[in-house]
Amino acid sequence: MHPDMVIYDLSCQWGHQFEGWFPNLEAFEFQKAGGHLTCQVCGDSRIDKLPSAAHVVRSATPVQRGVTPRGEPPKPVEKTPEGTGLLAAGPIDQVTIMKALRHYVKSHFENVNKNFATLAREMHTGEIPPRNIYGEVTREEAARLAEEEIPHLILPDLPPEFEN
Repeated sequence: MHPDMVIYDLSCQWGHQFEGWFPNLEAFEFQKAGGHLTCQVCGDSRIDKLPSAAHVVRSATPVQRGVTPRGEPPKPVEKTPEGTGLLAAGPIDQVTIMKALRHYVKSHFENVNKNFATLAREMHTGEIPPRNIYGEVTREEAARLAEEEIPHLILPDLPPEFEN
């Protein structure tokens, strides 16, 4: 990471908010003017900087340089055990993440509506070529897909107040 970064709060025209890290204001303005900034939720390229105090990340802290405040070497970071997946901790806006995932699926997958379970099963067994699909299943169909170890993911619905 560059030793001095400016973090701006950004927003698209639909009100989705996210952070952008830039070496300086000129870099932000250049990327905005060139259409290089896009919303992480909806893909909109009309991005504005929100009024706020900018966050500046300065060069490495003593811990990042390999020394704790007491002058001891920092404890080694433990590796994530194999097969546990991606772990994250911190202030994560779950609604924004879910909206981004739902937008991605709707933009890159084919909606097969109520045929999802049948088509997922046929792809899994090789009866038809695999492709990206999304659709609807009943609880019973979802349970059968799980029992048959057919890969799938159920995305929870968002409450109406979070839809836009």
